Amino acid sequence: MNHATVITLTPRIKLLIVTAVLAVMALLLAVGCGLGKITEPFRDAPVSSVNQDAAVEVTMPDGFSNLATKCIAPGIRVASAYHGDANRTAIALVADPNCR
Repeated sequence: MNHATVITLTPRIKLLIVTAVLAVMALLLAVGCGLGKITEPFRDAPVSSVNQDAAVEVTMPDGFSNLATKCIAPGIRVASAYHGDANRTAIALVADPNCR
């Protein structure tokens, strides 16, 4: 006897297939975009031989937004501003003739 199996694609099964395909595509896209830093090791900016271990001058008290400045090279000051306890900051390099 020959028995043929008939698979009927109901609208629900079609929806599940489309949802599964879209989920796999989204996962592949997320993984592909997120691996940039992992697949590019050792591509940081070059490091100078100057040791900048002096303390940073913080001009605002704890619990508030903080501004920190430091001379990092002759004529160059770096400033960073933190917003409260958040994990974001603004950074600026400023020409400062007082930095020696």
